[in-house]
Amino acid sequence: TGKLTGTVRFQRPSDPKLDTSFPVKADENLVQRITTGGMQKGYWKLKVYWEHSGIQYLEEKDIILQ
Repeated sequence: TGKLTGTVRFQRPSDPKLDTSFPVKADENLVQRITTGGMQKGYWKLKVYWEHSGIQYLEEKDIILQ
């Protein structure tokens, strides 16, 4: 098994100054929790870039924080 690395990126289309990133730090069950309490409510684009065993991946989702 290879090492899991990557970045979790929250992009705010209406105000790019609010964009923020976190390193991928999944637990032994490959779960990662990120607290969004300090982030503005509303529409965000979530992009997760990661690499495992030399293969690169990208997952994109549109989310709404309430």
